[in-house]
Amino acid sequence: MKLTKTVLAVAIAGIAAAPMMASATTTLSGVVELKFQGSDDDAPDTNFNGDTDFEVGEAEIATGDVLFGIQSSQALNNGLTGYGSLRLDMNSFSNGSPGTSDSVYVGVKGGFGDFRFGETGNPGEYGQISDAFFDMGIDIDQGIGYTGSFGGATIGAAYSPSTNQDVYGIGAKFAWKGLSLAVSMQDLDEGTNAAASVGFAYAGASIGLGFTTEESPVPGADDEQTIKAKVGYSIAGIALGLTYEAQTESEDSGVRFDANYDLGGGLNIGTRINAFTDGASGNATVADGGDKTDWRVVLGKSF
Repeated sequence: MKLTKTVLAVAIAGIAAAPMMASATTTLSGVVELKFQGSDDDAPDTNFNGDTDFEVGEAEIATGDVLFGIQSSQALNNGLTGYGSLRLDMNSFSNGSPGTSDSVYVGVKGGFGDFRFGETGNPGEYGQISDAFFDMGIDIDQGIGYTGSFGGATIGAAYSPSTNQDVYGIGAKFAWKGLSLAVSMQDLDEGTNAAASVGFAYAGASIGLGFTTEESPVPGADDEQTIKAKVGYSIAGIALGLTYEAQTESEDSGVRFDANYDLGGGLNIGTRINAFTDGASGNATVADGGDKTDWRVVLGKSF
């Protein structure tokens, strides 16, 4: 009789849980990217077999993103949704290292917004349209964050205590038809940074202008300002982009060209060319920290 009652109880519990189980969603995903790359860096280098007489910038086959992830969300009885994520970034060839964890977070969301623990994203970078060469912030992956959307406006805040990353960021962005505006700031142990941007998109074309300012960690030193501009165009699976960034104090600058083609079925081929100018280097070589140009061609498959 005891066994019969136990089996009956388990059956009833399973039936009661069925509606909740039906609303759960788990997604397995991954990316594999391999690339052919090179640069004008003429510093001495050693190849995979230990042979010398090579340069760092010589053309080579390398890995891009090689990763596997799991995401799960569950509708709760109180109308909220709980969710979580974990990802393994291997970024290596076969028989390479096991990789590191990434995109590790857990959260709950509802009509009030979205609260997340772990890797939260950084709203302090909302106003930054590009980090191709100069990044005014850091990724917050050991914190707590909130984002909320109200009409066309989105606000966000994230915090990581001093025992972790010692940073907080806040930001707001607004989108209406093709127009977008964003402002943000973040406070790190090195100082306070801020950013603002405006953008417009129409019929596959887009343009964005941005400005960032970074407080120098050196007492008495001038703050660094960066001007950023980005244009893009997409049509029939082809995406083109051009990015320019320039710093006012260091006089460093960079230009990036991107071209990608979606072959369908998660298969993508793309190329990127970076040209960096070191404002303080004059005619210094790349090995001395001077000007540099690099390129890559990537074939990737997502699943």
